[in-house]
Amino acid sequence: MILRIGLDFDNTIANYDQAFPEVARILGYESKTLNALNKTQTKRDLKLELLGQPEGDIAWQKVQGLVYGKFIDLASMYPGVYEFVLRALTSGNQIFIVSHKTQLGHFDESRTPLRDAATAWLINQKLVGDSDSRIKLQNVFMQKLVKRKLIKLSNFNLMYSLMT
Repeated sequence: MILRIGLDFDNTIANYDQAFPEVARILGYESKTLNALNKTQTKRDLKLELLGQPEGDIAWQKVQGLVYGKFIDLASMYPGVYEFVLRALTSGNQIFIVSHKTQLGHFDESRTPLRDAATAWLINQKLVGDSDSRIKLQNVFMQKLVKRKLIKLSNFNLMYSLMT
């Protein structure tokens, strides 16, 4: 039996835990939490800290826009994803990646196309490509809205979906 499996991109395949604090530092946002505790700051910690500051919502959106675009190469793949994809595909199953992404990041002066950046990241990570052990590019879908993402997923008759 061939399984049809759907995967989300952000926070299911791509791990941004190190990218968010690094981009915040690049933008000059000093982190009291990180400096005081001398520990790795999570995306959630950073978001809460920035949102607690004046103009924090804008700061958070700037960081997000750059992490998902210009600095997406700072993201890492979650452990086990590559092995899961390889095993699923070499067993004859189909994998679809469906994510929701706006075209451009908020406040991103470089105007990096987020969908193109995510797709290039998937190719660079060797998850997407022409080989039988890679997800086909035609099975990668970036949707503008969460609603469209859910509609797209429902059209695939998936046996399993891993979404965050």
